[in-house]
Formats: sequence, C-alpha cells, structure tokens
Amino acid sequence: MNAIDLVLAPTIGDGQVDGEEERLTARNLGNAGPVLDAKVYAAAAENLREKIELERSPERAVELKQQLKQVEDLLRHGTGLGGRDRLVADNTNRARNAVSKAINDAIERMRKHHPALATHLDLVIETGGTCTYIPDPRVEWEVILE
Repeated sequence: MNAIDLVLAPTIGDGQVDGEEERLTARNLGNAGPVLDAKVYAAAAENLREKIELERSPERAVELKQQLKQVEDLLRHGTGLGGRDRLVADNTNRARNAVSKAINDAIERMRKHHPALATHLDLVIETGGTCTYIPDPRVEWEVILE
C-alpha cells in the first residue's frame, strides 16, 4: 500500500462518508520545487575543477578545493536517489516518513506486551513509499479467540 494512501485515508468514525475527493486533492498538492538548481551547482563545480587545474598558487588551490567540496556537499544533499532533485515540501516524502514512524512506534509499544510478535513484525514489514507485509512462510501463528 502506498504511504500517502495510508496517511490520507479517512479514519473510522471521523464523520466522512467518502474520503476519495480529499484523497485525490491532497495527493495532487505536489511540492514547492527542487531544493536547488542542480545544473547550476554542477556547472559551478566544473568551473572550480578547471580553476584548480590552472591555479599556480598552492594557497589559492587549497581555497578552491575547499569551495569545490562545499559545492559538491550541497549537490549531494540537494539530490536524492539516482541524482534526482530533492524536493521542498514534498507530500509523498512527508507521508512516507509519517507512516514509517507510526508503524515503528506501534511495533515498539507492542513489544512491551508481545515481544515475539513485535520482533516478527520488525522482520516482515517494510516501510517507505510503499509499505509491505511479507511474512516468513515457515512461521505458523495460532490465533485463539476468546
């Protein structure tokens, strides 16, 4: 299940009859754009590399290398997986983080009362943009209803 669907799904007893309109509206809010203009920073980094190569003063070359490191750090922090732009105010990322935290918190609270189940859930629930429960087929659970 997609994390954003879990966050945006109406809860039981909240008075909503159909949350589909709200879900679609919230899903389409998008983001505030990229954290930085990666092309500009990449061009600046290339320019600094060229200046370092041509620089004759060792002191100035050290300064340029420090500047290059700062630009490369900004680029690294401003891009996500595969060099894609990291987005500001990204609803999908906020939903993924909120759902992951809620699931992990619930498992930790469960650990006090049923440690074996909490450990099992730690091993078989994967969180992220998509949340999955893939149990080990070798584990057999017995449910006793009272």
